[in-house]
Amino acid sequence: MSGAVTCVRVSGNRASIKYRFDEASGGAQFLQDGGIEVFVQDNRGRARDANAFTPPQAPGAFEAADPSRCDDPNPAPYDTVESGGYTVRGGRVGATG
Repeated sequence: MSGAVTCVRVSGNRASIKYRFDEASGGAQFLQDGGIEVFVQDNRGRARDANAFTPPQAPGAFEAADPSRCDDPNPAPYDTVESGGYTVRGGRVGATG
């Protein structure tokens, strides 16, 4: 699955990002034009970074959840990442590895 970002919301070292599934194939084909919201946490080198996500949504549910509005990233149930990391600074988000 791949697609365009529809919103980004930054709060300190955390961010929420929604993106639409412009392409989906195989068992995920029913999610085409749906989307997902992911959350990232940049621990700025003090600890491993973390992420979380909501379950992928089919097109109708994604539209009903307003793809142009990201949720507050602070209460997300974060899990640490094993490798790679995130950068959240100045309203911008990046990823490595």
